[in-house]
Amino acid sequence: MRSSTLEFLVCPFCGGRLRAAHAREEDGEIVTAVLTCPCGEVPLLGGIPIFRREGRVDMMMQTVDAPLIRGPRPSRLLDLIRRGEDGRALLLLLAVPPPWVRRGLDAVDLLPEGAQGRLRRRLEDAWVRGSRGVEPLLVGRLEAGAGSRTAADAFDYYFRRARRSELYHHFRHRFAQPRHLTSLALAALLPRDERPVLDVACGFGHTLHYWTARHPGRAFVGLDRNFFELYVARRWIAPAAEYVCADADGPLPFPPASFGGVFCADAFHYFLRKLLCVSELSRIVGPEGAILLARFGNRDVEPREGYELAPAEYAALFPRMRRALVSDRAVLSRYLLGLAPDLSGPAVPADTAGAKWLSLAASGDETLFRDHGPLGKWPHAEGVRRVHSLYREVSRGDSGESVYALEMPSPWFAFENGECRDYMPERFTLGPAARDALASGADHPEVDELVRRAAVVGFPARHG
Repeated sequence: MRSSTLEFLVCPFCGGRLRAAHAREEDGEIVTAVLTCPCGEVPLLGGIPIFRREGRVDMMMQTVDAPLIRGPRPSRLLDLIRRGEDGRALLLLLAVPPPWVRRGLDAVDLLPEGAQGRLRRRLEDAWVRGSRGVEPLLVGRLEAGAGSRTAADAFDYYFRRARRSELYHHFRHRFAQPRHLTSLALAALLPRDERPVLDVACGFGHTLHYWTARHPGRAFVGLDRNFFELYVARRWIAPAAEYVCADADGPLPFPPASFGGVFCADAFHYFLRKLLCVSELSRIVGPEGAILLARFGNRDVEPREGYELAPAEYAALFPRMRRALVSDRAVLSRYLLGLAPDLSGPAVPADTAGAKWLSLAASGDETLFRDHGPLGKWPHAEGVRRVHSLYREVSRGDSGESVYALEMPSPWFAFENGECRDYMPERFTLGPAARDALASGADHPEVDELVRRAAVVGFPARHG
């Protein structure tokens, strides 16, 4: 974390300014510290402040407010930082413990407080010892293994080897999914002024990759409750952004009117404390800032997920701002034609009633509410252009042309993302000149057509 970002933050509990003690820097950035304020302390590890005082810093489930893996207490992290053992602290946040350690930690929580300490330390020792094999991947210096370690390695470790989860495919192949293109269509409307932009529930930073690639030098911040996802985002997906570990629907560690825009994709319907969240988002963008919520669920259309509301109920959360709801299908249809969203309609258009997935814009700035016209350069092309990871090269001709075929990695992925077949070709041929242009970053009409159809997209340099 840059020192300028630390000066920008405030304590979400007392509003006081934060100061760094026991700080360690790498390449001019603070990577480890104890952050102090008038009311207490919070740990900063891996360049990411963790705004939690009570309970544990758990690895959370994606879609419910429940821990997947019980993590260390903030007080334990602070103690390790003071002792210079920040590598150990990072392993307790990032490494997946063996099943028997997990069960032991669950049992320890049932013991009286005074009996927990020594047994918890022994379990932590076993946790760290068992993590030595993945330590270079997780906690090595940013430059270490730059040519071999990628975000795909982290996805594989966390979602396939440790959890055997379908979420591996979701995050590994997210670029060009229908939901991601919808999110990019709205994200392209930010930034609107010189202030930073905040991505709430940013996950692994896929939207932040787009922003930091298109607007180098601008300030973007990602916030999420899952430290592991933020760490991967900072290390491999969007390293130019800054990150904060905190609950999205609680008090936020930012001053009033400090952001020009706030964005949230695929998450708002999972927030229980929506009124508190909206109040905080409104506070940090001020009267002229923009709040863009992409892809949240409509309670009136099954299946239901999280804490969904009806369209009019979402709009009612913003009584002091002008707002516009749009269906994700309408946003995606325009995106595929090269058009940004049309926000000129009423607050709750008729076509949102039967739409499962909705998006919303809210602001005191009337200029946001218009038809935004052509997108210009494709947002999904930002980054290092490559053939999308859903394609496999199935043959190569005598003249050097390559034939690629679209392959869905699982039935679940095909069900969730089948809409991508409407624009991604089932097969395509890439000639040698086009392949050379793709490798060098040069323009070529074949490549341009594949970008239009999202068969070629822009990846982070270290995505894998």
